[in-house]
Amino acid sequence: MIDACPRCGYSLVGLPDQHSCPECGLDYEKDATVFREPRMLWKIMAILHGALALFGVGLVVLRPGGNSNLWMPLVYGVIGLVWLWHTRKPKRIILVSPNTIRIVDRYKPVEVYHMHDVGRISWRFVNGDVDIERHDGSELRTIPKRFLGSDVRMIKMVKLVKRYVSERGSERNAGSG
Repeated sequence: MIDACPRCGYSLVGLPDQHSCPECGLDYEKDATVFREPRMLWKIMAILHGALALFGVGLVVLRPGGNSNLWMPLVYGVIGLVWLWHTRKPKRIILVSPNTIRIVDRYKPVEVYHMHDVGRISWRFVNGDVDIERHDGSELRTIPKRFLGSDVRMIKMVKLVKRYVSERGSERNAGSG
């Protein structure tokens, strides 16, 4: 269950189950599962820039009026923290719901694939990419491993999509019988 927009963090409490985020316009379904790129590197960079800024503050406080080079760690640390604050939003998000797969890339339009178009999904052991194919076997989309950065995340996404596709297939077969 999604309580906040995966792209901008806007609270979605009280809004319909299927809607567009009032802040950024991302279409969502509240029962979607969110897969994000890893944030560990961002956290490490934030810690390093914060430490650099604190080190600069310490130098300036301990040696007031001294060497002007003492300001440089503070300036670099603060600039780094501002840059990290600006880039804190994840670049890539994949939303998987019973009806759709939405691929959100910060610099590209949102890609939407409907589950009824998905015939097969597979994870490639060799490079970790995920292939999504139509019912006729033609390629619908390849999702590179770098989107989520982890084989474990990619495999979880594949298993979830397979479950939704099989549920859709069993609904379709029950309806035709």
